[in-house]
Amino acid sequence: MILMMIIMVISVGLLWFLKNPVIQQTTHAAAVQEEVPPSVRDGVMKIWNMMTDKRFWFILPQALWTGVSIAYYSGNLVDML
Repeated sequence: MILMMIIMVISVGLLWFLKNPVIQQTTHAAAVQEEVPPSVRDGVMKIWNMMTDKRFWFILPQALWTGVSIAYYSGNLVDML
């Protein structure tokens, strides 16, 4: 518990040293145009392509386990209390 408190104090202390972000100005005409928001179908297809990529297969079991455990413990939180 003391270790977690030390990490918390250090991380909050480091927040004081953050600088304001620098906004970069672009001169391209294409960058000035407003982008069309992606559709739901595009978002689903991007997620599907990511999940079927071979590089993602190493992370997929951990992601599924994390999602299932969060859902289980969130659903049973009232019973545990």
